[in-house]
Amino acid sequence: MAMRRHTVFPRPVAAALAALSGCWLPAALAQEPAAPAAAEVTAATPAAPITPPPGDSPAASAEAPTELAAATAAPEAAASGSVYLFAIAAGPLSAALDQVRQQTGTAIVYSPEQLLGLSSIGLQGRYSVEQALEILLLDTGLTVSSDGRGTLVVKPRPSQQALKKDSMDLGSVETVVVTAAKRRENAKDVAAALTAMSGKALEKLGAKSINDYVAYVPGMNFASGQSGLGLITLRGITTGMSQSSATVGTYVDETPFTPFSRTASGTTVIPDVDTFDVQRVEVLRGPQGTLYGAGSMGGLLKYVTQPPNSSRVQGRLELEPGYTEHGDGYNGSLKAMLNTPISESLAFRASVFAKRYAGYVDDVGTDTRGVNTNTVKGGRFSLLYSPVDEFSLRWSSLFQSNYAGGLPQVDLDPTTLEPLYGDLTQSRHLPETSKLAFQVHNLQADWDWGWAKFVSSTSYAQTKVQAYVDYTDYPDYGTLIAAVSALYLHPVLPQDVLVAATADIDFSKLTQEFRLSSPSNREFEWIVGGFYTHEKTDTFQEILGIDRDPEALLTLAPEAQHALYLGVPSDYKEYAGFASIDYYFTERLDLSLGARLSRNSQLSTLNSSGPLWDILSPLASVAAGDLAGLLASLGNLGGTSSVESASSDRPITYRVAPRWRATDNITFYGAAASGYRPGGPNIRTSTEAPTSFGPDTLWSYEAGFKSQFRRFAFDLTGFQINWEDIQLSSTSGGFTYLANGGKASSKGAEMNLAWRPFKSFSFGLNGAYILARLDEDAPDVGGLAGDVLPTVAKWSGTLVLDYATPLWGEWTGSVGGSVRYLGKRNSSYTASEKKPNIVMDDYQSYNLRAGLISKRLSLDLFVNNLSDERAASSIDTALLPDGGPARASLILPRTIGLRISTSF
Repeated sequence: MAMRRHTVFPRPVAAALAALSGCWLPAALAQEPAAPAAAEVTAATPAAPITPPPGDSPAASAEAPTELAAATAAPEAAASGSVYLFAIAAGPLSAALDQVRQQTGTAIVYSPEQLLGLSSIGLQGRYSVEQALEILLLDTGLTVSSDGRGTLVVKPRPSQQALKKDSMDLGSVETVVVTAAKRRENAKDVAAALTAMSGKALEKLGAKSINDYVAYVPGMNFASGQSGLGLITLRGITTGMSQSSATVGTYVDETPFTPFSRTASGTTVIPDVDTFDVQRVEVLRGPQGTLYGAGSMGGLLKYVTQPPNSSRVQGRLELEPGYTEHGDGYNGSLKAMLNTPISESLAFRASVFAKRYAGYVDDVGTDTRGVNTNTVKGGRFSLLYSPVDEFSLRWSSLFQSNYAGGLPQVDLDPTTLEPLYGDLTQSRHLPETSKLAFQVHNLQADWDWGWAKFVSSTSYAQTKVQAYVDYTDYPDYGTLIAAVSALYLHPVLPQDVLVAATADIDFSKLTQEFRLSSPSNREFEWIVGGFYTHEKTDTFQEILGIDRDPEALLTLAPEAQHALYLGVPSDYKEYAGFASIDYYFTERLDLSLGARLSRNSQLSTLNSSGPLWDILSPLASVAAGDLAGLLASLGNLGGTSSVESASSDRPITYRVAPRWRATDNITFYGAAASGYRPGGPNIRTSTEAPTSFGPDTLWSYEAGFKSQFRRFAFDLTGFQINWEDIQLSSTSGGFTYLANGGKASSKGAEMNLAWRPFKSFSFGLNGAYILARLDEDAPDVGGLAGDVLPTVAKWSGTLVLDYATPLWGEWTGSVGGSVRYLGKRNSSYTASEKKPNIVMDDYQSYNLRAGLISKRLSLDLFVNNLSDERAASSIDTALLPDGGPARASLILPRTIGLRISTSF
């Protein structure tokens, strides 16, 4: 077992390294003492240890750690302003501090228990001692200050609110450490288009969910009807709201959440994790198949939660009352966090939350006000055990549930796009409710062997969805159910029949990943790993016939009330091995090569029964000219039909990425990468449908530039994506299946800019130009070559302005605002007959905020969608062929709220 060492290290820290990489988001506004001017690169020799005089030790300070290492003299070589050439590998934080001490002779003290289990991202390049320590302490929960006598004291940050105030004393843009490339590193050094938003930045912006922070990620779009459900798109890689499965992967820490099986509704069910007490959110744009596997062909969304802290007790409480215009009541949320050490090597952290969002759409059909009322509740729990610096074991669990009383859809005239029943109204015959509950559990072991770091991540995720949808306005169902009822001698008119569809989905996913990575040495770095996942999905759907008037003389036959049952159990297994190497030709020029070899197998069974199936199944066989199928259907009337389908793939994905760090502040990179989405068995209701569909694949090419200075950061990326064998929907016998066909491409540019022209003011701007379109006709969906892909805006961008200034005592005031622009988008394809295309207008939305912050308390007033804009995030046109309305999901109306937060 490694011994705990009482070590001392080097000298006054003055300023944070200016950096915002990958994300332009401004840090909490602030003021910072001027950084010392850079001096020449200095080579220092280690200093001999000395013992501080009694009573003069930093331990005497109330802010100093209670258990300290012995001090080390600080020679003249470590004078403030000296610059050193560092080559510190990622690893235990204590080892990194030891190397700084040995190289610079600066004096530092800390409590060894506070560093247990903490690691650093390493450090490569020329920095002052102050800059080096600031980088090494990123994301550790620790800070450093001078004792006034030339010694630096490493200690916990005082509190979350004080952290906020500290950040306001920094005149630089935010530095964010990420794990996007499966190792900790500064976001500006990642050879990929990356947006990283720290928990501090998310809190400042009031970004609690994907709907909130999507505006701050260039090239990202989110079309959603309600919390927990929606379509995430990056760089235009989508076929619309009804696509077969997700093109953007989602991770919670080391746990992959996105289902690969199409029966698990992986397109729309997402872990919209509440960002309270989240360490950061990372969004990688472009295919990430080498390290993250299937389903990340468009990019990756990763939530990184806060680990427990064994150094001290921490707590936080947040209350947020609010009001949405046209709502049926008030919004409200209550959130709490507690972190507590159990022993010097064991700590526990928990956060819980409950939220209610007022409904703002009225249903004139069911006479319900605020039909889309939404409640969310959940919690995160984590236990961290770290007996020595080189080893840690962390258990994490996440629980979240969402309930919605209805969809926030407004019925529109498809020609004028004006509301049919008035502002923010819809008309349904039956209530449309949904419940979503998910849980994610992970056990992660990190073991630093010196020559390599070993990671084992074992995860289990489960999602349950229950939905009840009004199908009455689809006339074919009412007609068929009336016919079924007549066959059982209960004649009714189709207009007297209400139709509902129910869906129950139970999805579980077990995942194991082993990974071994070399230290970061800027010579030759590598990662190798193995991956296994096993998904099980049980999907059950039912079509119900309901009497419009249960007291009428003529009512539905009991058999027609449960007209159709479809049960689809499915099983998905995948094995994969991956490797990535990074070879440095020079200290500043390197080339990364990666590959992933996967093998997946899938099995699904369609179990169908009910009187409606007894009608549709023979009709489908007749339409396909399948005599054997017709005879089988007639012979199975009244029974259950079971059809089994299987498929397998052996995909390989690649990545090549050269990188040139022109200076310590400027990086150029390029990347060529492939991505894929698994194929799968079709749910066959007709012999006309193929037994399976294949994977679709793409190649992405991009070149980018990243810069990071004390008060300025700018990123620019250009890309070209070629997408082949696209998975598209087709129909046979009234049922949908999937097939491969057609090609598409997406090309464009993305930019992030953060600028702090003076200490109290920050300016942020992001934008994207994306041209995503079909390159070939796709007749199954009514797509023509040149059609812009559904829901993709050609132009989008967000502007953010913030100002902060000290007021009185310990109070600081801030004001800020943002403007988002989203361009025109198609709802479908030009020649689609089943879902005619409607062009959604472009729009701007404005947000304002103002705050007061002290050491223990913060008050933040905000107004979102200041102009109360009516804009569609998506439009469903499936009812148009039958003369029905267009159904638009709108952005949230004007919302006002006050966030009150306190911590200890």
